[in-house]
Amino acid sequence: MRPRKENAPAEGAARGAGAEHGQALKHKPISKWRRVLQALADGQHIHRFRAERELHDHCLNSTISTISTKTGLMIDRRKIVVPGYQGLPCRVNLYWLSDAERRRARAILR
Repeated sequence: MRPRKENAPAEGAARGAGAEHGQALKHKPISKWRRVLQALADGQHIHRFRAERELHDHCLNSTISTISTKTGLMIDRRKIVVPGYQGLPCRVNLYWLSDAERRRARAILR
């Protein structure tokens, strides 16, 4: 029998942690692109800082691209200026769905 490493958890503790991990995985959270699409389908207008705070999306432009590629939805956008670091102006894209695309998005999410 090999000696146990000083900082290694006891064998029973490892099994318990694995069981908790398995329980956590049973309820897999909704994917990032679906969270963003749901927000757009609900009529929200989203820019990168709002997506970060509210949807936990750190790269909204890539997620928007993924949604467009996967679904074929046309996502409207325009450049806006929002307060950035130390309140300095920062140019970002604002994304939203038209009424027709929102209906399509809701059908995709069902």
